[in-house]
Amino acid sequence: MVFNTGEREAQSEKYPSLTDMISLEHEENSFRVELAVMDYALNDIVEFSYKLQGLDDNWIFLGNEKNLDFRNIPYGKYELRIRTRQKNENWSADYERLFITISPPYYLSIPALVLYSILIAVVSFILLSLYVKKINAEAQLRVKKLQLEQDGKLHMERMNFYTNITHELRTPLTLILGPLEDLLHEEKLSSKHKDWVFIVQKNANRLFSLVNQLLEFRKVESQYKPLVLGEGFLSELVAETVHKHAVANNNDRLEIICKIAQVDIKTNFDAEIVQMILDNLLSNACKYTASGTVEVCLRYEHETLSTCALIEVKDTGCGIAPEHLNKIFDKFYQVPRSVSQGTGVGLALVKELAAIHHGKITVKSELGIGSEFCVRLLTSAVVIPQNEPVVLLPEATMPSPGEGPQQLLLLVEDDRDLREYLNSVLCSKFEVIKAENGIEGLELAKSRIPDIIISDLMMPDMDGFGLLQELKGERETSHIPVILLTAKDTEPDKERGYALGVDSYLTKPISPQLLHRRIENLLSKQKSMYNKVLAQLSTQIKQDSATESINSPELWRENAFVQEFANLVEECIQDEVMDTATLANKMNMSQSTLYRKLKGLTGKNINQLVRKVRIQKAAQLLRSGQYNITEVSLMVGINSSIYFRQCFKEEFGQLPSEYQKKKL
Repeated sequence: MVFNTGEREAQSEKYPSLTDMISLEHEENSFRVELAVMDYALNDIVEFSYKLQGLDDNWIFLGNEKNLDFRNIPYGKYELRIRTRQKNENWSADYERLFITISPPYYLSIPALVLYSILIAVVSFILLSLYVKKINAEAQLRVKKLQLEQDGKLHMERMNFYTNITHELRTPLTLILGPLEDLLHEEKLSSKHKDWVFIVQKNANRLFSLVNQLLEFRKVESQYKPLVLGEGFLSELVAETVHKHAVANNNDRLEIICKIAQVDIKTNFDAEIVQMILDNLLSNACKYTASGTVEVCLRYEHETLSTCALIEVKDTGCGIAPEHLNKIFDKFYQVPRSVSQGTGVGLALVKELAAIHHGKITVKSELGIGSEFCVRLLTSAVVIPQNEPVVLLPEATMPSPGEGPQQLLLLVEDDRDLREYLNSVLCSKFEVIKAENGIEGLELAKSRIPDIIISDLMMPDMDGFGLLQELKGERETSHIPVILLTAKDTEPDKERGYALGVDSYLTKPISPQLLHRRIENLLSKQKSMYNKVLAQLSTQIKQDSATESINSPELWRENAFVQEFANLVEECIQDEVMDTATLANKMNMSQSTLYRKLKGLTGKNINQLVRKVRIQKAAQLLRSGQYNITEVSLMVGINSSIYFRQCFKEEFGQLPSEYQKKKL
């Protein structure tokens, strides 16, 4: 037998060895086996058959063919068996055999398989190690999470304990401060004893202030302190707070100065937060300044899209060492001093409050020279209507304590003496504007949009009924509560007044206490109307609330106005910025009138109501389940996802993701 191996470039011949074995490379898996008969005389009468054991177990008949061709035989070990016979005779029992071995390719060789095994073992070991590390890390994370939860619970229990103790302190403090106030007004008390009582009162007030400070700190830390923005002049609040501290200052060597720009601007700010910040900074400045000055400055920084108010409190006290400057805003941190210690809460509270107002606080200080605290608060300037005067506050002018934003009351009375008397009765709680007759009163009502109107019934030119009819017929003034003062106590007059929409009657002579009580009740009723009108904008309004609003003609009329405004907002809800002047023009009102009308109906300004409409629409889209939170935020015109989540949580008390999960 002769082997002819076919290769890509050349052919070669191989002969079996004495052991009837032949070895081929992987590339030599296509070959031919040539057969021959030793006796030439039998060459034409001998027939062959074969089988390649390991590839095919069947005998294959060749006849007189002497060549066996094999192509692309897989690597492995084979046994080639060949038997012969003469024509038409039986096959011989003996057969020739040849063992053929075809080597595997290099990548399937034993060294390669060993290498693969080693690699698999290494990879398996690495994966197993990583899995074990992952399990250990998850276990450590669970332990750490449980520990944090336990620490949080312990912290909350401690804070709740402090809060409860603080609340308990307020009752005895109230019982202490009340009698002390009475003692100070006791004429028979000697001057020496009055001084002692004054010292006790001063320290009781200080303790009361610390108790309130702890409560505010607890509220801020628990994230229960909301940011409630309102329009106003920041200079008024700053000047009032500084004046309060200046009056309470009994140190003759200390002077408290307030410096405010001559022309102030109207901005949006949280008056409560600003006052608490300023109170804490002024208290600290006065405490650590034995002599010299404490100066408070207010100025503004105007940026492209916002306005920032900067409140600076400078003192000439003992100052703070540089190594303590980075720690004074930490909770319960106290700077070592020779003077009396504090609680370490005030500056931490100031920092938290400034953060709530989207601001920050910085400090500069030198030992023996003094300190300067600067609070930078994000505000937004408000466009002042043309008929609203600009507030001018000279540096030396400060409002007296107790002054502040008051509700506007329109008093229409033709009798001068009675008008001035009622003004003196009401001016302590309300900002009073006066008119001598119904025509003048109607003009003032349209231009100023008061919170409540008190009018006489019998007046020249236009009586109370005529004024009432005009007020309830105008969109701008239809929501204003009206009290009619009259000496005519007949049933027909009352029926006519109630038919026109009067809210209350008072018969002369008038009791001041009854007048105040009636005004308070009407304003409380107005606040309840806020909730009902706002409920109509909610997509979750109950059926009984809707029925109640429909059955009330007055509420139905006012809700129609708010709903018209809401529909107008929804038409351009995808606009990130809505022009209030354009909205007012489409509502056929001036901007200031629309502002006061919506404020009187809902207790919210234009921007707050626009935001409410956006968020209610967002809730409706989230409940549909067709959009994700980012898409909904853009669809309602709020491009900042952080601001959208904040507004949504303020409206519904939960994040959009939580709301969507509950509603789907």
